[in-house]
Amino acid sequence: MTSRVRIDGKFIFVEEGDTIRDALRKAGMDQMPPSMVTGGEIIRAADYNRPVPSYDMITNQKDMIKGGSVRDRLLDQEVELIATRFLAEFPGRERSLETDDDTLFIGSFPLPDDYSPNYIDLLFVIHSYPEAPPAGIHLPSESPLRGEIEAHLNGHVHGIGYCPDSDLKYIKKFSQFGREWLCLHYRDNSWKINFINLMEGDCLYKFVENAYVALSGGHGD
Repeated sequence: MTSRVRIDGKFIFVEEGDTIRDALRKAGMDQMPPSMVTGGEIIRAADYNRPVPSYDMITNQKDMIKGGSVRDRLLDQEVELIATRFLAEFPGRERSLETDDDTLFIGSFPLPDDYSPNYIDLLFVIHSYPEAPPAGIHLPSESPLRGEIEAHLNGHVHGIGYCPDSDLKYIKKFSQFGREWLCLHYRDNSWKINFINLMEGDCLYKFVENAYVALSGGHGD
């Protein structure tokens, strides 16, 4: 049985029983990339004998710069994971992801269908990463979805007096954001990142995934 999969934006055809390695070769990669991302998972070259996944695959073939910081390396992996999950897996609308040293912006972040509209721009301040997670999530000022978000989260949406003042200098370039802020953090403010394997510890990707769950009405109070 033949099926179609997408690797780095290019569609190829694979046969039943093909492995990830087979698919990458059919995509013209004679030299296997050290890792690839699919469905929010990082897969190393040693595991390319696994069956072809049903999600899009993104490879990372950029050369690492000698002397590049651990933070840059981690953020590269985080962005790939977040983009694969929240940009590639929610069709029907153009979405975007921007990052710099201090912020992570996701345009048209997907929301459950019971929201109207079912998307919103979100801004995460990451200047303390990887030592600490974002301090909550910034929402667009005067968003028509504020009431719906409060209903899904039983509150926890704040403005003046609650938004961390230390965040404001980092969000100035985003004119649509002000002091509207969603208080979301790990229980007991715990955060432990695994510098060797992101998926075995806390990370930005998991924080964003938890944000999606919370906006869907999960996590309770």
